[in-house]
This record gives sequence, structure tokens and C-alpha cells, in this order.
Amino acid sequence: SPGATAFSYLVLAHTLRGDAAAAERAARTWRARQPRSPHAARSLAFVLMGEGQDDAARALADEAATRALADDAGRPLLTPTATAELYIGIGRFREADALLAPLVDVGTPAARRTA
Repeated sequence: SPGATAFSYLVLAHTLRGDAAAAERAARTWRARQPRSPHAARSLAFVLMGEGQDDAARALADEAATRALADDAGRPLLTPTATAELYIGIGRFREADALLAPLVDVGTPAARRTA
């Protein structure tokens, strides 16, 4: 959605400026407006990881990864790569590997890069 894209860029801009507090505020606002969005939870999880708030980040990343697996119609909400990044960030390497391993032998190198 356009709102999600705007929030994503806002969080990124604050992060790149080095303003962790503003990035966290933007990510929390996004999460409050779209509480079921795995994208909002993922964004806040990464901000919290960067701030060393590992327990909170782990809980959000786990929630985002679980929600990312499928929407009500069974469609994935995040790519396998994005979900694997969450798992890696919280130390769940086996789950990340399970998502990424099938991508290794599928399609062209260009397709694998964007998976």
C-alpha cells in the first residue's frame, strides 16, 4: 500500500541519518496504524535490533515471520528472503536455511537474487 511504502522510506531515512529514536517512532507509528502488517513488524524489529533491544526485536521478528507465511487466502506476505532475514536476525538459522535452500537450485541467478 502507498502508506506502507511511505513509512518504509521514512524509517529508512531516519535510520540512514543515524536518528534511531526517530526511526523507532516512525516504525511504531506504522505498526500502530497497520497492526497486522508483517512489514510494519519487520521494520520495527530491525530498528529495535539496531538499538540492542534484542528481546523486543526477537518477539516482533517472530510475529512478523509467522504472519508473513500466509495471509487469509494462503498467499505469502513477505518473500522467503525477507522472512529468512528476520530469522537470521533473531538467531533462528535453521528456519532461515529451510526457506532459502529451495531457492538455490531454482530459476536463473537473476531470479534467485530477487527471491
